[in-house]
Amino acid sequence: MKTDLVDLGELLPNFMQEAEMMERIRCPYIVNFIGSVATADTLCLVTEFCPLGSLRKFMKTNSMSDLLKIRFCQDIARGMEYLHQNDILHRDLKTDNVLVYSKNPSDPITAKVTDFGTSRSFIESSNSIALQNIGTPVYMAPEITRKDQMTLKSDVYSFAICMLEIWLGRDPYDPMKFPDSESILRFVGAGKRLHVSDDCILKGIIEKAWKHKPSDRPTFKEIGTELEVIHKKTSDKSKSDSHNKNHSGSTKTNTKSKDISSSDQKSTTNTTNGTDENNDTSVSSQSIEKSN
Repeated sequence: MKTDLVDLGELLPNFMQEAEMMERIRCPYIVNFIGSVATADTLCLVTEFCPLGSLRKFMKTNSMSDLLKIRFCQDIARGMEYLHQNDILHRDLKTDNVLVYSKNPSDPITAKVTDFGTSRSFIESSNSIALQNIGTPVYMAPEITRKDQMTLKSDVYSFAICMLEIWLGRDPYDPMKFPDSESILRFVGAGKRLHVSDDCILKGIIEKAWKHKPSDRPTFKEIGTELEVIHKKTSDKSKSDSHNKNHSGSTKTNTKSKDISSSDQKSTTNTTNGTDENNDTSVSSQSIEKSN
């Protein structure tokens, strides 16, 4: 966090508050906070390093199985559930702010939520805070575009966009139809949503999570429960498909072996029959000779 053009005195109190908040966060699905550094011209938060980079960057260069997509969504939801349980709003949840920890869907952790530069404790009695230029337009909930009140459910909307992006493996908004941020904000503000194909196994959760009315959106705990069911079904199907494929390959191999065995047996039988015929001819010749 460079402060060349900003008065350090103005940033330091918020920076220290942010560092203190991150220090008390301990969750396997949130990037681990190591420490903070403040110098005359720089403020720096030190966190654990995830070599695979951001999820957004990862999706551009890697193919993802359905299981891996679901696992990414699960881990993000778990991290967000932890934040909300501790009355913390992220306020800028997006795939840029998710780090890939592993690309193996069988590993216990695949992704971690990060970048709390805009997050804050959610402790007001009204359970909402005023908006002041918070978030990234693509992921912003409609109540934010109206400069309305932001709630925990605003993060849920952002997660819906993340889920669709993860499923598609690309930006959810077509730049030909949405050339700028304003076009997206108008679209969302009018109560419209992107089309989700029926083959998307996350469709049901996505469409509930981006409901226009915040109170109609599920909590991250509820989302996590649904994702667990989807993960089990997908995992079971994957195992079944793999078993059937292996069984099919084994059956073909056995059939081929049987064909070869049958062919060998037939060849042996023909050879035996040929010998018997020769023996019969020999016996017959001997009889004729004896008769003479």
